[in-house]
Amino acid sequence: MTRERVFLDELTSESKAYKVKVRVIEKGRARTSPHKRMVYQNVLLQNDKGNRMRGALFGDQVEGYKDAFVYNGVYEIANAPIKPCEAQWKSNPNDMDFQMTFGRQTIIQPIET
Repeated sequence: MTRERVFLDELTSESKAYKVKVRVIEKGRARTSPHKRMVYQNVLLQNDKGNRMRGALFGDQVEGYKDAFVYNGVYEIANAPIKPCEAQWKSNPNDMDFQMTFGRQTIIQPIET
Protein backbone atom coordinates (compact mmCIF):
# COMPACT_ATOMS: atom_id res chain seq x y z
CA MET A 1 0.00 0.00 0.00
CA THR A 2 1.40 3.39 -1.01
CA ARG A 3 1.26 6.12 1.62
CA GLU A 4 0.06 9.57 0.66
CA ARG A 5 2.45 12.40 1.35
CA VAL A 6 1.78 14.58 4.36
CA PHE A 7 3.02 18.07 5.18
CA LEU A 8 5.57 18.81 7.90
CA ASP A 9 2.94 20.50 10.08
CA GLU A 10 1.05 17.18 10.25
CA LEU A 11 3.98 15.37 11.91
CA THR A 12 4.46 14.83 15.64
CA SER A 13 6.74 12.68 17.76
CA GLU A 14 4.05 9.98 17.41
CA SER A 15 4.44 9.89 13.60
CA LYS A 16 6.02 6.64 12.43
CA ALA A 17 4.95 5.55 8.92
CA TYR A 18 4.74 8.64 6.70
CA LYS A 19 6.38 10.38 3.76
CA VAL A 20 7.00 14.06 3.03
CA LYS A 21 8.30 16.07 0.09
CA VAL A 22 10.83 18.69 1.18
CA ARG A 23 13.49 21.04 -0.17
CA VAL A 24 16.85 21.50 1.59
CA ILE A 25 16.97 25.27 2.19
CA GLU A 26 20.06 25.19 4.43
CA LYS A 27 22.81 22.62 4.87
CA GLY A 28 25.15 23.34 7.74
CA ARG A 29 28.69 22.11 7.96
CA ALA A 30 29.61 19.30 10.30
CA ARG A 31 30.49 20.51 13.80
CA THR A 32 31.64 19.01 17.05
CA SER A 33 29.45 19.60 20.07
CA PRO A 34 31.50 21.31 22.81
CA HIS A 35 29.60 19.48 25.54
CA LYS A 36 29.21 15.94 24.26
CA ARG A 37 32.19 15.83 21.87
CA MET A 38 29.94 14.39 19.18
CA VAL A 39 29.94 15.41 15.52
CA TYR A 40 26.59 16.72 14.26
CA GLN A 41 25.19 18.43 11.18
CA ASN A 42 21.92 20.26 10.61
CA VAL A 43 19.82 20.59 7.50
CA LEU A 44 16.78 22.84 7.27
CA LEU A 45 13.91 21.31 5.33
CA GLN A 46 10.90 23.14 3.88
CA ASN A 47 7.75 21.77 2.26
CA ASP A 48 5.44 23.28 -0.37
CA LYS A 49 3.31 24.96 2.33
CA GLY A 50 6.38 26.80 3.65
CA ASN A 51 6.60 24.73 6.85
CA ARG A 52 10.20 24.38 8.02
CA MET A 53 11.71 21.59 10.10
CA ARG A 54 15.26 20.93 11.24
CA GLY A 55 16.89 17.67 10.24
CA ALA A 56 19.71 16.46 12.49
CA LEU A 57 22.53 14.04 11.73
CA PHE A 58 24.71 12.72 14.55
CA GLY A 59 28.01 10.84 14.73
CA ASP A 60 28.53 8.34 11.88
CA GLN A 61 25.38 9.61 10.16
CA VAL A 62 27.21 12.81 9.14
CA GLU A 63 29.62 10.84 6.95
CA GLY A 64 27.02 8.25 5.94
CA TYR A 65 24.56 10.87 4.66
CA LYS A 66 27.09 13.41 3.32
CA ASP A 67 25.98 12.89 -0.28
CA ALA A 68 22.31 12.23 0.52
CA PHE A 69 21.36 15.91 0.81
CA VAL A 70 22.26 18.69 -1.64
CA TYR A 71 21.47 22.34 -0.97
CA ASN A 72 18.24 23.28 -2.77
CA GLY A 73 17.60 19.63 -3.65
CA VAL A 74 14.06 18.24 -3.36
CA TYR A 75 13.55 14.89 -1.63
CA GLU A 76 10.89 12.49 -0.55
CA ILE A 77 11.69 11.33 2.97
CA ALA A 78 9.82 8.48 4.63
CA ASN A 79 9.78 7.11 8.16
CA ALA A 80 12.45 9.36 9.71
CA PRO A 81 12.02 9.50 13.50
CA ILE A 82 10.44 12.77 14.69
CA LYS A 83 11.58 14.19 18.03
CA PRO A 84 10.88 17.41 19.94
CA CYS A 85 13.26 20.24 18.98
CA GLU A 86 14.75 22.40 21.71
CA ALA A 87 14.20 26.13 21.18
CA GLN A 88 17.97 26.78 20.99
CA TRP A 89 18.14 24.79 17.74
CA LYS A 90 15.35 26.65 15.97
CA SER A 91 16.81 29.22 13.57
CA ASN A 92 13.43 30.91 13.10
CA PRO A 93 10.52 31.20 15.55
CA ASN A 94 8.21 29.88 12.80
CA ASP A 95 10.15 26.61 12.49
CA MET A 96 8.32 23.48 13.64
CA ASP A 97 8.65 22.37 17.27
CA PHE A 98 9.91 18.98 16.09
CA GLN A 99 13.06 17.81 14.33
CA MET A 100 13.63 14.96 11.94
CA THR A 101 16.37 12.48 12.74
CA PHE A 102 17.52 9.72 10.44
CA GLY A 103 17.47 6.05 11.39
CA ARG A 104 17.67 2.61 9.85
CA GLN A 105 14.06 2.72 8.63
CA THR A 106 14.46 6.14 6.97
CA ILE A 107 14.12 6.25 3.18
CA ILE A 108 15.45 9.27 1.27
CA GLN A 109 14.64 9.55 -2.44
CA PRO A 110 15.88 12.50 -4.53
CA ILE A 111 13.18 14.15 -6.65
CA GLU A 112 15.23 17.14 -7.91
CA THR A 113 18.93 17.72 -7.22
